Amino acid sequence: METLHVRAEHSVIEKILALLNRVSKEGQTVEILDDTAYTIEKEMIQTALLQESAGDVRDHESVWKELLKR
Repeated sequence: METLHVRAEHSVIEKILALLNRVSKEGQTVEILDDTAYTIEKEMIQTALLQESAGDVRDHESVWKELLKR
């Protein structure tokens, strides 16, 4: 999958989003990330990588046990 970053006037963005919505309804895979979502996901990935490199990881079973307690 390829990524496209677009900066345009609001009316142009509306047209692009309408096209993407139509393509998506036809069964094509489309994922839209705004700058906020991109930044948050990037921070979460960076945090996870730091935790992994520090050995701060949990096995699958312990995570499920903790989740089922809640």
